[in-house]
Amino acid sequence: MRETDKIDHLLRRTGFGATPQERKRAHHLGYKKTVREILQKANDYQPAESPPSTPLPPIVLPATLLSFGQGVLWWLRTLTNSTSPLNERLTLFWHRHFATSGSKVFNPGWMFEQNQTFRRYGNGAFADLLKKMMADPALLSWLDADNNSAENPNENFARELLELFTLGIGQYSEKDVKELAKLTTGRRVTRTGKTPEDPHGCYSGPVRVLEKKGQLKLLDMAEYLAVHPATAERTVAHLWADLAACPLPAAEARRLEELWRETRGNITLVIREILLSKHFFDGPRERVLSPVEYWVTCSRLLGTADYKFDDVPFLKQAGEQLFFPPSVKGWDMGEALIHPAALQTRLEIAQRTVSRLPESHWILQGVGTSPCPRRYLSQVTGGQVRPQTLPPNIGDFQPREALLLALASPDFWTV
Repeated sequence: MRETDKIDHLLRRTGFGATPQERKRAHHLGYKKTVREILQKANDYQPAESPPSTPLPPIVLPATLLSFGQGVLWWLRTLTNSTSPLNERLTLFWHRHFATSGSKVFNPGWMFEQNQTFRRYGNGAFADLLKKMMADPALLSWLDADNNSAENPNENFARELLELFTLGIGQYSEKDVKELAKLTTGRRVTRTGKTPEDPHGCYSGPVRVLEKKGQLKLLDMAEYLAVHPATAERTVAHLWADLAACPLPAAEARRLEELWRETRGNITLVIREILLSKHFFDGPRERVLSPVEYWVTCSRLLGTADYKFDDVPFLKQAGEQLFFPPSVKGWDMGEALIHPAALQTRLEIAQRTVSRLPESHWILQGVGTSPCPRRYLSQVTGGQVRPQTLPPNIGDFQPREALLLALASPDFWTV
């Protein structure tokens, strides 16, 4: 594979496509320097736009729904306009990992603050992110860990902490769940989103979870679980699947898992090793973009973030309503995104995006004046859309129709 092809692959997998200008700069830097710049930008990143304010209490139904809608539009704009697509990719990754839904939390402010937590801590040590989530008001409310008494511990939070956030199914026993649930007691969530511990409501006796025993605190267990070998294996596999989207060789897995354990799950270091691995290029271009990823990829290429309020309910129809995952397991990804309705969804996303472009937009002008529109559309998409994918007579189409065909093609929604 040529170096320029590797760089294009890198930009697609660590962000949401790339503009011709971004590709030109990366080609000039070279692969390793581009990896370094991508990681540095992710560490230095601050979004230009703050989340919407939520001045009214969440019991005011119309205002709450309006705030959630504004929050979805804010995140779409942030994803599109970000100076660090990788940071936003990781924010989306952790939103799926710690899937929390406004359908039950019903407090936009808590949901937006959780989103900011993913953005601030999502490329650092996983141990630190996990500890922050132990006191996250949205997650505590979502998993019934607010107002949890020592007399009758609710096991929901403890179970998901072991099953979904760290070790995975088959790595713990029911006794571990019951013991860990004791450590989740005594926490409450105030109206302002604070999560103080009530010393009278906390379990104060010894516990034993896996090989850890004694007078433990929940944060002690979070640190322990974050670097547990099962957590390392599972989370490394998830990151590899998201970025490399190909089988993870056993030797490579052992190397990455060891790095995870040694660095408290340092996400930046693990991702660096994934991107520099020779196996990063092993897989075919078959990672299917989710509806949100696809929409943002279209928008970033065209340099527009012209999202409308009626786009918010459409995302639900498309199957990926931000801030509203369908369950604690998040959304189904990969092959689950390939079905007839998904094809129609992508066509409508492309239609919504293309229809809002002015006639003077550079890409419409380029399609209209190019002697070979098929080659032109392939070039501006970084080779993502192959010329042979488009009809030979595409020059007979209006520029807007030709662009729509390119963006709606399977080439553009697989990376």
